[in-house]
Amino acid sequence: MPQVTCPDQETLHQLLQGTLPGVTAKQLEEHLFDCDHCLQTVDTLVDEDPLFLALRGGPTVQGDEEIVARIIERARQLHSQAETVQSQETLLLGQEQEILSHSEADNDGDLADDEQIDFLHPPRRKRMKSAGWAGTAF
Repeated sequence: MPQVTCPDQETLHQLLQGTLPGVTAKQLEEHLFDCDHCLQTVDTLVDEDPLFLALRGGPTVQGDEEIVARIIERARQLHSQAETVQSQETLLLGQEQEILSHSEADNDGDLADDEQIDFLHPPRRKRMKSAGWAGTAF
């Protein structure tokens, strides 16, 4: 079996990041099983690299608790508002579909009753009701 030379730190770092080709990575992994020196180098790289520290849950920075609480509360408010808007949009979509289904059922396609008129813009609704539908332009 040919003697394998130890890789440099950059190559070991690439191995840890998963950026080496599969065959090369496999060979280096096997080398780490037999080489205490390289294994120790890998441990040092892991201990010093900011990416690996972050992945392990490295030291955290303490924040102002009041600011954090306000941010969390604001996020909850925004979430609640988004749910309300979504509910209203769902309701309006359902009303629109109901109007369309009533309109399709009516052969001439005209709005036929006050319930359907109520969904229109208020000034138009008023003109339509007072004019008895005559002469109203959309």
